[in-house]
Amino acid sequence: MLRSEAVARIQRGLGFRTDLDDAIVASLKEAQRLLEVGRTLPSFLLAEDQSLVVAIGSGGTNLPLGFIKEAEQGQLRYADPTASKYTPLEKITFTEAKERFFSDAPGKPKAYALRSGNVDVFPERDVEYTLTWDYYKRAVALDSDLENEWLVDVPAAGGKLGDPEGLIGRAGIIIASDLRNQKALSLFQTMFADSWAGRMAYDIEREQVNNPVRIGGQL
Repeated sequence: MLRSEAVARIQRGLGFRTDLDDAIVASLKEAQRLLEVGRTLPSFLLAEDQSLVVAIGSGGTNLPLGFIKEAEQGQLRYADPTASKYTPLEKITFTEAKERFFSDAPGKPKAYALRSGNVDVFPERDVEYTLTWDYYKRAVALDSDLENEWLVDVPAAGGKLGDPEGLIGRAGIIIASDLRNQKALSLFQTMFADSWAGRMAYDIEREQVNNPVRIGGQL
């Protein structure tokens, strides 16, 4: 679904208005920002197995463009060629890391600390390392008539299904409130609530399927 199609759907919900394109686009962008700062994020914003190159030395590394937050159990990991496996790094605070690794010789990554705009890896690196992690990333901004991650209603092979009704509903709430249009507000509130609940149920079921429970042990 393109941005123009989302705009048309909101226009229809407002009583087939045709004069609010710019305001609706602004509402869609505002709704996206609001939804992407929530504690619960949809799986289509999850970027998996992403590389993070950390340079030699002790300097911090900029967080990836669009970074929102780490995925649960998706912490930084190091592919140790000597052990033929991924070794997860310990996540600690910056203060603790400075104290614990202050006198350590440069070497392989062992721990990391997330800060406001960067990530610090400890101890000081003896060479450049490529780490891997999973994190939630902001969708492409709706600055033009495109289909971003939220608006994908028919995913390509291997692609992810978005939540166009969720974004449209949330944007509709914003503009219907501005217009003091109670009927439209109720319509968009229902659209958003139903779609968001369905999306979260879909993600929970997907996670359970991908993480089967084993009796007598944990994965």
